[in-house]
Amino acid sequence: MNKPNDTPKTRYEKKRKQKLVSFNTENPHDADLLTHANNLDDFSGWVKEKLNEDMTQKKGSQ
Repeated sequence: MNKPNDTPKTRYEKKRKQKLVSFNTENPHDADLLTHANNLDDFSGWVKEKLNEDMTQKKGSQ
């Protein structure tokens, strides 16, 4: 619940949910994935795009 003195940023943060992605840097494949992820301009947007593609694909195969 919002409090009267909450800042706009605080109200926005209360609406957000975050998911953590872990990479084992001792695993060469994971290390490569992490390097690729770090080179993306918008990792969050990229992940959301991939999730949308997956959801669309799954809906089409039902």
